[in-house]
Amino acid sequence: MFGRLGAFIRELGSRFRGHARVSLWLPAAVVLTFAIIEKLDAFGLHEAMDARSEQATLRIVSPYYTPSRDVAVVLVDDDYLKSRGAGWPLRFAEQGRLLRQIAASGPSVILMDFVYPHQHGSGDDIQSLLAPILSSSDETLSHVPIVFTAMAKPLASLPQGFEFCTEELKEHGPPTDILDPESLPTALSEQMQANGRGRFRVGYIRWSRCGSEYPLMLGGDPNAPSPVFAAYRAFCESSKHAARCKHSDPWAARDFVHPMIVRPGAFPTPEQRFAYSESVCQRPMTPQGAVPVGDRFLAALQQLTLGVFGDLRQSPSQQLSLPCPAVTVLPLSRLQGASRDTWNELLRDKAVIVGADISGVPDFVDAPVHGQIPGAVWHGMALDNLVALDSNYLAQRHPAIRKYGGYVLLILFAYAFPFILHFLELKPIRMGRAWISLTLWMVLAVTYMGFGDVQAALFCLAIGVGLDLTLPSTSAIYLVGIAVAAACSAFLLKWGVPPGNWLGVVLVAAAFGHALKPYYHASAVRQFPAELSVLRAVFSHKGE
Repeated sequence: MFGRLGAFIRELGSRFRGHARVSLWLPAAVVLTFAIIEKLDAFGLHEAMDARSEQATLRIVSPYYTPSRDVAVVLVDDDYLKSRGAGWPLRFAEQGRLLRQIAASGPSVILMDFVYPHQHGSGDDIQSLLAPILSSSDETLSHVPIVFTAMAKPLASLPQGFEFCTEELKEHGPPTDILDPESLPTALSEQMQANGRGRFRVGYIRWSRCGSEYPLMLGGDPNAPSPVFAAYRAFCESSKHAARCKHSDPWAARDFVHPMIVRPGAFPTPEQRFAYSESVCQRPMTPQGAVPVGDRFLAALQQLTLGVFGDLRQSPSQQLSLPCPAVTVLPLSRLQGASRDTWNELLRDKAVIVGADISGVPDFVDAPVHGQIPGAVWHGMALDNLVALDSNYLAQRHPAIRKYGGYVLLILFAYAFPFILHFLELKPIRMGRAWISLTLWMVLAVTYMGFGDVQAALFCLAIGVGLDLTLPSTSAIYLVGIAVAAACSAFLLKWGVPPGNWLGVVLVAAAFGHALKPYYHASAVRQFPAELSVLRAVFSHKGE
């Protein structure tokens, strides 16, 4: 064995001595070219690849996210408005009645995802919202903290250099006044304590330039929490949940300064069955909250293999499109007809977010896994991430790796490529790659057929046959490279390393191959069908 290894190394040495100048300078030139292209990002390709890689990674790992089951989202919907004869925006008196009804179930905290910039009609003021709660003698209601939503000032109105999404904690100097005073009635703000604690609290929305990230403290200021972080602080103060928040104190804030990348879950909570059947949602967790390991792995594999060529959010199969998030979403039209015991079962000791899903009201977020979802559901997913993961939520925490890691990987690959190419061009390896390539396309075609997507199955079959007749040993490298890169990106999430541009890495590897291969490998006139074609070998054998 050692003799063969020595011969292989000597062959490599003689090969590279003949290309010494090329092997030293050409990879460096290609690295420099790609570095400049990435730095300029003239066509936005790097940003687009980052977003696509993040979406793909979050879909692949979504089966491995276990929700807390301590977050519920109550949505005012069209059917509820119709049954109550109410319009939109909902009158303050109606909101107050709803708020009292929810608080009577004893949740740990209520987050109101409504903004109150003006009266909703004659004789309808903010006191109509507060009166049902303040005048109640029910002690259960008096112990439920309520987070109201207010708007932050537009970025142009804030001090120069202010950033809503920052990774630096603001520890010195006076707090920045970010409140848009028109979005929070005076009667409501007078009920709030200056230290952000107490029965009534506020969280700020209308941040900008955060991309798909969810900030927890705007401008890194602990006194300017987003609605979810304000609700999480109240949740951790409840006697029921204080113990689970001991790992990191949300009031210390240092562990929560990084904006969150919201992790989705592939399996809805068992409580979701109350509102939606499996014809609407994908299969939920078991009543005990468990999901078999095999089901998680199969779901992740489906997201990886079937998501290579398209956006699975458009799939007709709920098991692939994953339309329902891993938080309990309760339309108010369904909830209002339920018994008080059901209300208590679904909401007691939970963090409850009250929002809306109204036709014609553009309050939707384009989630990378679940598609278009109401903004309140997006808040619910972010809050569930905090409850389930605490300060270990997914975030961009490694600036040095993000800035230089790609270039280091590029340089290492550039100079390792000649060795990789020489190994891949050995004839037995090339023949094996040809068989693997065709097999992978056939497996993809059969998989798509199994999920009822005949068009995609035929598409994969045509690509597999076409490549086998022309470039039989090529696609295995790319497909396996995509799979390995995706698996590595998913694996790194366990250490809190967010998904990087691994699709771009695969494309760079392909570009390296096409740019450098002629310098290391003599090209011959190509035949058709190709010499290593599997189909050619099969049919030639039959002809004999």
